Amino acid sequence: MLTILSRVRHRNIMNIIGYCCTATNRLLISDYPCLYSFAMKLQCDVSAINLSWRARWYTATEIGGSLRYLHEECPDGPIVHQSVCSSSIVYSHGCSPMLSNFMTAKWYKGDVPFNGNSTGKCPNLEEDKQLYVDIHDYGLFLVELISGKVAGCFPHENEGQSLIDWALPLLESSSVTQLMDPRLADKEDDLKVVHCMARAALLCLKNDSGRSISISEVLAVVRGDQHAVLQL
Repeated sequence: MLTILSRVRHRNIMNIIGYCCTATNRLLISDYPCLYSFAMKLQCDVSAINLSWRARWYTATEIGGSLRYLHEECPDGPIVHQSVCSSSIVYSHGCSPMLSNFMTAKWYKGDVPFNGNSTGKCPNLEEDKQLYVDIHDYGLFLVELISGKVAGCFPHENEGQSLIDWALPLLESSSVTQLMDPRLADKEDDLKVVHCMARAALLCLKNDSGRSISISEVLAVVRGDQHAVLQL
């Protein structure tokens, strides 16, 4: 984890500032998430109401951008986060969403050189099935954004049913309004961004195209790129 964080620099990733290693302790010094995690905000009605549809869509695009950086733009090759969820999203002083919790993250393949030279590039990222772990988890995060429900708490509230089991039939039938967080008011302009997130979530959670989907393609759908929607 230390090796990965020492090589990663992105405005939507909780970057490492320093570290301390002693005989008995190993400590990481990182950006301080002063505004708690997204999961904590969703579980508080007051905070959830303050997270408007536009704010949630913005969070989706920013976290999607951080995953694109990890998958496609890292100089040492793609990194799989493996823990993308509302509990791993924190907010900085400027209310910027940041991806944290790199405990399970790993480089896709090969050892990373420490001389600054890049050797870990993977030429066909869109076909790399191992990156689908993050794509799937990002789709679940989009469902959390839309529904206002935290995936880790959902089974306890619904007799063991997972958030995906509940949400997927609604996504497939385009019943997005039944999926939307009832704590927020519906506005015509807001519905457009919610539908963009819903289309992207379905793409991540149920890929019927027979090929691997890249995070760039998913992000284009979240942003409402009509050409991307038609292509997929």
